[in-house]
Amino acid sequence: MHLAILNLEKAQRRAKRTLIGHAIFVIICCFVALILRKLLRYPPQLAWTVFAAPMLVFSGDIARWLWRSHQLNRLRAKVASK
Repeated sequence: MHLAILNLEKAQRRAKRTLIGHAIFVIICCFVALILRKLLRYPPQLAWTVFAAPMLVFSGDIARWLWRSHQLNRLRAKVASK
């Protein structure tokens, strides 16, 4: 049981680093899109597209992180109750 918790914690840390990397990427993309929108006079919808597209693309990683968090909490509670 403890080995499962350790493996899940390791996977959770990896997933968290991945999400932080995705967040940095999204922030940079939004910043570049806002600059390009001002320079090239694009419509405001460009900013929403740049924000929404990564949310769809990265939703699997977000869901995996949430699922691992739930599993980790469940396993910790199971060990604590013994």
